[in-house]
Amino acid sequence: MSQNLETLEPINNYVKLKQSRVYVLAILKLPDSVRNRTPQEEVKKCHGSFLIGFNSFPTIGLAFPYEGQIWELSHTPLQFPSRYYSRDKKHPPIIRPVWYGTMSDNLDDAIDYLIELNTTSK
Repeated sequence: MSQNLETLEPINNYVKLKQSRVYVLAILKLPDSVRNRTPQEEVKKCHGSFLIGFNSFPTIGLAFPYEGQIWELSHTPLQFPSRYYSRDKKHPPIIRPVWYGTMSDNLDDAIDYLIELNTTSK
């Protein structure tokens, strides 16, 4: 029994991750040339210190998008370990990624570009 593909209803697939996220403090610095030609509203979103959540701990060479910009991690995150039962103040790991470029408006092209970056940089 064949069906016409144009009459099929779209299937919405929702994925629920039960994995806890890893939050790191990212110090993002746009180059002066990019900051001068980018609108200030966009610069405020991606220039400064931000607490960013990842699905796994970030590794060297990881390229990731954030607020329309592409960033690459060039060093191991700086960590502040503490004892398990310690009631002392806990500090998140710190990363300082390097600005790599601006994402394109086409999401498919941007995803392909990120996949290419992450596979060739390792």
